[in-house]
Amino acid sequence: MKCGIITPIGPGHADLAKEADSSISDAISYSKGAFDEIEWYAIEDLAGDLGRSKARNNAIANARASGCNWLFFLDADDLLAKDAFETVAPYLNDYDAIWGSIKEQGDSSAAMRESQVMRIDTYAELIAHDPYLTLQMGHFVRASCLGDSPFDEEMNTGEDFKYYLPLWKSHRCVKIPAPLFINRRGYHSTGPRSATGGEWGVVAREMIEKARQELAGDQPASSPANGD
Repeated sequence: MKCGIITPIGPGHADLAKEADSSISDAISYSKGAFDEIEWYAIEDLAGDLGRSKARNNAIANARASGCNWLFFLDADDLLAKDAFETVAPYLNDYDAIWGSIKEQGDSSAAMRESQVMRIDTYAELIAHDPYLTLQMGHFVRASCLGDSPFDEEMNTGEDFKYYLPLWKSHRCVKIPAPLFINRRGYHSTGPRSATGGEWGVVAREMIEKARQELAGDQPASSPANGD
């Protein structure tokens, strides 16, 4: 099997991307797990003209054309966990997409995000919690599960959860307690299509609330008791 690592490189992230690349090399050297081949597909968008979504979609197209069965999304300001390929190997046969726990690195050592949901197995579980405590971009996914343009290129923020929700609703997805990457905080990209964490939170929470309402509407109404 072949895995493609998808990385958009936005404004201010050129040097950080080199460190992301090094983390990929370190992980490959440590263990390729179930993969025979692993390749990095980086799309430079240093002026911010494309935006994250279009850059990711372009990289996905390149990876598919090269025969990738699986993809992993690694932002340029993050680091791949050294044991990511080894960790995910037992899950590849049973799932279509696998997320790990959120591990963050600020000014000091890396640590797990407090109060996060460590294991998620269903769509209902996913939307039951605040998005800040559930998923981040770094995850493995079967290339065959993605449409031609899985990320909404018109969105400047929240495009991640717009992509996650239908994937979780229609495919076999899981979040496992082990981290697959390290989120380096404080290095958000700049440029004309950037957004703050606060802006992301507003959009993501609106999508989660809509998903909850839709799921509630899909539930069958309980039958009245005899005599009511």
